[in-house]
Amino acid sequence: RCDGLNLMAYRERFGTDSGGDFPMLDELAACGLASDKNGTLHLTESGFERADVIGPWFYSEAVRTAMEEDSLT
Repeated sequence: RCDGLNLMAYRERFGTDSGGDFPMLDELAACGLASDKNGTLHLTESGFERADVIGPWFYSEAVRTAMEEDSLT
């Protein structure tokens, strides 16, 4: 999403740290694919170029299973 991930709003809503819940967020930043701007994590231009690959990292197991079952029918 273009508006990014508000890190404080995530913590307030879920009671946990987004980086702890999704360690790959730290990897994105370390690789220059995301950056923290005033407490909101945004994809960089390079991150947007790879968004089709990055997005599936965040699919839940239930979504992955449903997609797999759907592809078999």
